[in-house]
Amino acid sequence: QKRVPDPALSDKGAREAEAVARYLAANFGGQGAVVASPMLRAIQTANPIVQAAGLLGIVSPLLHEVGGMYVKRGEEFTPAAGMSAAEIKKSFPDFDVSKLPKEGCWNAMRPKEQPEGYYERAKAAAAWVKSSEVRETVGKGPLVLVMHSDFIDLTIKALLCLPLGPPQAVFYTSNCSVTELFLPEKFCTETVGYGTLVCLNKSEHLPKP
Repeated sequence: QKRVPDPALSDKGAREAEAVARYLAANFGGQGAVVASPMLRAIQTANPIVQAAGLLGIVSPLLHEVGGMYVKRGEEFTPAAGMSAAEIKKSFPDFDVSKLPKEGCWNAMRPKEQPEGYYERAKAAAAWVKSSEVRETVGKGPLVLVMHSDFIDLTIKALLCLPLGPPQAVFYTSNCSVTELFLPEKFCTETVGYGTLVCLNKSEHLPKP
């Protein structure tokens, strides 16, 4: 089956996105931010959360799917174009796209990402989450990250200062489940104390099959 590099949400995915938006609005709404991968299905998932919870929406190129944007033809991997910042802004006007390139597609037609690339990107994403920029942006509210399962695993490990790979164990998450971490400020700024994985792959809010 031909790989689609940037698919939209399915009807089931859209229903799950609405369900997680209702859950987050009821539990975390009012202050904070939602940061999404620039891939279409991630922004489509994040958009109802922004609307329902009244949170700031941000698109970050750090959170894209492991491997990036590509099409496989035989044994060759050909780069594929992601959306541009202007295209994302036109379709999702409530999102800040200032972290994306101003010109061209967000991924600049880079080749298929290799393990050293996504390990370093997970470390960069974790460093950004722990940064003073994020603390000033979200205040006392939550930071909601909307990204892709393999990269969720890597980001959890990077945030908790665990080895990234090759993996001996994986934090598995299903679509539109909720995983919550608590990261005290001193842990973020000085690595004093420890971060806590509060829950993993919570899915009670999702529609029953």
